[in-house]
Amino acid sequence: MSEPVFSATTEQQPERIGPYRIERRLGAGGMGTVYLGRHVETGHEAAVKVLPASMARETGFVARFTREIDAMRQLKSPHIVELYENGVDDGTYFYAMEYVDGRPIDVFCDAQRLDVPARLRLFQTVCGAVHAAHQNLIVHRDLKPSNILVTADGTPKLLDFGIAKLLDQHQELQHTLAVTHADIRVMTPDHASPEQVRGLAITTVSDVYVLGVVLYELLAGTRPYVIPSLRIAEIERVICEQDPPRPSDQFADEQSTQAQQAAACRAATPARLRRALQGDLDNIVLMAMRKEPARRYSSAQQMASDIQRHLDGMPVIARPATFGYRAAKFVRRNWLGVGAGATLFAITALFAALTWTQSQRIAAERDEVKMQRAAAERERARAEEVSEFLVNLFKLSDPEENRGNQVTARELLNSGAQRLRTGLADQPATRAALLSTVGAVYNSLGLYGEALPVLDESLALQQDAHDRVRLSTLLAQGRARLGASDLVGADGSLQNALRLAQGEFGAASLETARVLWGLGELRHAQGRFREAEGLYKRGLTIFETQHASPTDVSWLLDDLGKIYEREQQWPLARLTYERALDM
Repeated sequence: MSEPVFSATTEQQPERIGPYRIERRLGAGGMGTVYLGRHVETGHEAAVKVLPASMARETGFVARFTREIDAMRQLKSPHIVELYENGVDDGTYFYAMEYVDGRPIDVFCDAQRLDVPARLRLFQTVCGAVHAAHQNLIVHRDLKPSNILVTADGTPKLLDFGIAKLLDQHQELQHTLAVTHADIRVMTPDHASPEQVRGLAITTVSDVYVLGVVLYELLAGTRPYVIPSLRIAEIERVICEQDPPRPSDQFADEQSTQAQQAAACRAATPARLRRALQGDLDNIVLMAMRKEPARRYSSAQQMASDIQRHLDGMPVIARPATFGYRAAKFVRRNWLGVGAGATLFAITALFAALTWTQSQRIAAERDEVKMQRAAAERERARAEEVSEFLVNLFKLSDPEENRGNQVTARELLNSGAQRLRTGLADQPATRAALLSTVGAVYNSLGLYGEALPVLDESLALQQDAHDRVRLSTLLAQGRARLGASDLVGADGSLQNALRLAQGEFGAASLETARVLWGLGELRHAQGRFREAEGLYKRGLTIFETQHASPTDVSWLLDDLGKIYEREQQWPLARLTYERALDM
């Protein structure tokens, strides 16, 4: 909200004002219209501000226009627009100033996708321009992004001192407004300090407050307040009584479209931007925007210096100087030295840990060697027992031992099973493995009734085992029960074998494939041909992937061919049988 408003559209664009030929209108505000002009002699461009004729008839507005000129005349800064000249042309008050071909600072930052440090450095330059004005006893009173233009090369320029306040009492008395306008509060509501809203005394810290608002917008991408109406009472309630949320709080909802768009304009994500703003920057902004003028930064320069401390990793005055906070800043600032010290400590601790670990490893290796020796001794004894068992078993086929009688394989197996039931009592693992082998051989001869008790005895000796011997015993038991037409018992044995194979050797192991094959044979016998086909195919895939023996592959192909033949899938059956024959 600016001064008493005149209708800019009713002002006809002049062709010339003073020595400037008017090319086009740049904008209009509460204190006049600004045109782009070109000097008729030198040809240089200028922004020409004109006091409308409707306002020039009132002494108060002429005085304020003159005060704006006096304010600009005192300002000499590379980041404040320069006043060229002023005058009165046929009753029209005007002044010419530097023309800035730029964009508002917030628009420029978003268009360039500047990150937080780049925005802070640009804002520090603005603080320097405001501080220069303060040193000349001028309070801007209307700081907002549209009054801070940034050129294409990144140079910010402060402009529009239309409602600036002169702090020099002598000059202020020369430009006092008429009493009829004494109660007018000149301000832009979204960028006005509490004292400005209440019509209290204006000082340089009033500009510090508004700098905090501008920085809030640059960091968070939104304004700190939502003012529902332009009524003075409503503006005063929001600006003077409500506490603004922290800038980082604007990114609490990381999924909101507004947060994501604002973060993208700052080359970050909402989460990263929230972390960057939390702490120092939240406190810097909120300190500048404190309701009480005495609790703000004492100057724009002090605010810029605190921002520099943040950029340098130093503690900022906007936060309490707690030990933890200062220590964290010290670590970030001296990360190389702290890191080196921490590394040295870590190396020392690691060396101590390695020494202790090495001693434990040596002890463990010593124990492992003992265990390996013991295992080797057990294996040697087992090998001797197996050798002796085989020698004694095949003595039965020696003519001198059997008096010239012929001995069948079944008699050899029966003799071996009988010997195992009474021998190797002190070698249960060896006894179990041999019993398992004898049972498997019984199976191969179709002697399922003789195989089952031998396999059951072998499993009883392996109750705590989870190795290949137990797996092969379970598989042999399942096939023996299948051969004996005990389909329920066969299913139990094979399911136990499948769990052991998958758990100990993996779902894609040869051990698992052999159990799947056995389950397929069971499903075939149960008349569940589709399930049998699926099991055969799963087993065949593993066999082919793991390069199983051709014998196993060919037998499995033969069983699969029988399924295809039963289902009258003649081409598949023929192809499967031919593959089996080839192998």
